[in-house]
Amino acid sequence: MLDVALAALFCAWLACCLLVRRPASASAASRSSSLPPGPPRLPVVGNAHQVPFAHQHKTFAAWSLSYGPIIYAQFLSTRIVILSSAQAAQDLLEKRGAIYSDRPHSVLLHDVIDYMPNPVWLPYSHQWRKQRRWYHSVLSPDVFQPLQHRESLQLVADILREPSAFISHSKRYTAAMMMEVAYGRSVPSSHDGFLALVNSTLEGLAQLGGPAATVLDFMPFLRHIPTWSWFPGSSTKRHALCVRAGIQAMMDIPYQKVKTDMAAGKAKPSFLRMLIDGQPMASTDEEREMSCAASMMYAAGSDTTVTVLLTFILAMVRHPRVFEKAQAEVDAVVGRARLPVFSDRAAMPYFECVLREVYRWNAPSRAGVPHRVMEDDEYAGYRIPRGVMVLPNVWMMTRDQDEYGPDVDQFRPERFAEMSAEEMERKDPRRLVFGFGRRCVLPRPLPHHTWR
Repeated sequence: MLDVALAALFCAWLACCLLVRRPASASAASRSSSLPPGPPRLPVVGNAHQVPFAHQHKTFAAWSLSYGPIIYAQFLSTRIVILSSAQAAQDLLEKRGAIYSDRPHSVLLHDVIDYMPNPVWLPYSHQWRKQRRWYHSVLSPDVFQPLQHRESLQLVADILREPSAFISHSKRYTAAMMMEVAYGRSVPSSHDGFLALVNSTLEGLAQLGGPAATVLDFMPFLRHIPTWSWFPGSSTKRHALCVRAGIQAMMDIPYQKVKTDMAAGKAKPSFLRMLIDGQPMASTDEEREMSCAASMMYAAGSDTTVTVLLTFILAMVRHPRVFEKAQAEVDAVVGRARLPVFSDRAAMPYFECVLREVYRWNAPSRAGVPHRVMEDDEYAGYRIPRGVMVLPNVWMMTRDQDEYGPDVDQFRPERFAEMSAEEMERKDPRRLVFGFGRRCVLPRPLPHHTWR
């Protein structure tokens, strides 16, 4: 926090210097007159002084109450359009996906941590489309359901054996499925050494801030300062370099293990083995691309799933009436002699409402991954310049009172039961939390099918 405060002071000092030397011109103000509304901006720093580096989605939500669902802001040199309504996000990011499917450059991920080329942050390009095809070739319910059946049995047994460790059991459960699909590697225990490395690395990455919204992204020059320096941002860079070492290990260790097992003829079927088989003479860059794609499959799939699973547990503990009603429905369908299977879901309409409410009440991605518009555009009478970052504020969308009623902070699955089938489909929060358009998050099926 001290570094953030010092960085803010430095920016304020820089702004004062530049204000004295070069005041803003009237012509510049006129050029921005057709931009979407937003909070007043200071020269140079823009709105950087108004946004915390944590819980940004709440600040953006407060802005939307004053300025509407489409907001323009600027953080130093970073220009951003924030979308707070599902309609605006779908109109732009889905219906106009041909120009809204790019990603902004992240100084943290691209330049400092070097977690590339992963498909979440790749530009909208041939390389991204190639990796997307890789994922589509293996990510289907037919792949996951046998794994989920086996691992869900172990999850139940683990929780019965040690209920106080339900968080670590849940993390092992999601990791076991993704590790087996990605690497053919089983995770029989939550004390697995590689699992501990990955979890600590991803937690460290999350602590650095939201996507493309870290100190290093807002002030790119900080990436050049020495780590031993007293200068504002030096501790952030030190933290980022520690995360970088973990990311590289997260990619390299399983990649080398799969290659070694393949050479010995004992590698299990997996996403990474499929990629290596398809490129037996891969270059160093191609090997890195394959290892990065496999690690991102694990990172994205397990993180999203465990968040939703733990939210479900929290909601059931806090709302025993909902739990009892859902349990009664499950018992009526499957009885007490067996566990539910995937084909039972169609006969459990209330439980389906509970799942929708889990995604709405605590969206696993509150401020979605930002997009970048590739051409000048116009929407709702506003100009959206080429190169602007476009951020969907998913948290605000799932708390839209016009869509979900005045009690949006309450966990109430009945809100979906009160809708028509068409309205329930249109307002399904899963249409929001997995991303939009051509950049929707993969592996998408896993959290949705975890609830057996």
